[in-house]
Amino acid sequence: MASAILEGKSSTTSRCEVSLCLDTSRSSLGRNGRAVCRICQSETGIMVRPCACAGTMADIHENCLNEWVSRSRAEKCEICKESYAQSSKRFRPIREWTKPKITFRLCLMIGSLICLISSLVNIYYICVERKFFERVFVRGYPPRGGDSARIVIAAILMIMVICILSILYDAITGYFARQRVVRFIDNPNQSAK
Repeated sequence: MASAILEGKSSTTSRCEVSLCLDTSRSSLGRNGRAVCRICQSETGIMVRPCACAGTMADIHENCLNEWVSRSRAEKCEICKESYAQSSKRFRPIREWTKPKITFRLCLMIGSLICLISSLVNIYYICVERKFFERVFVRGYPPRGGDSARIVIAAILMIMVICILSILYDAITGYFARQRVVRFIDNPNQSAK
């Protein structure tokens, strides 16, 4: 069928026009009759069909799809809008991990965290030195003016420490998430069609 169409076309026909005329059931096959990856356009390697796409868009190398998912952060196919069929997630070998990006912002946050924690420790030692805990909690005396200010400052510092720790936690878990690869499988819904 394709050769009959090609014979009727002039030599200036673009590849796109020719590929549009081909039968879609065979269009995912390369020159050697093998499937072609929709990302890298290679015919070699093992392909998976993790979404509901068909034809030229169905076959993908697992490594190509992992790279695409890690860069685009998309858990669904952009074409058919179906979630990719996954079997498991595993860590890459350590020698293949990417280097963490240590930015000025990250260094500033770590430095701020150290300063805030040392300030909290200093406030604690001042309270112990002035016998705040013994006066207020053991003897039941009301806190003095300076004691109240230290409590307020310690509460503000604790809130700041918690905020910085949550930002650092998100950065660390994001780094480890980028070091994982997903094992994609053929979409079970596609084989039922």
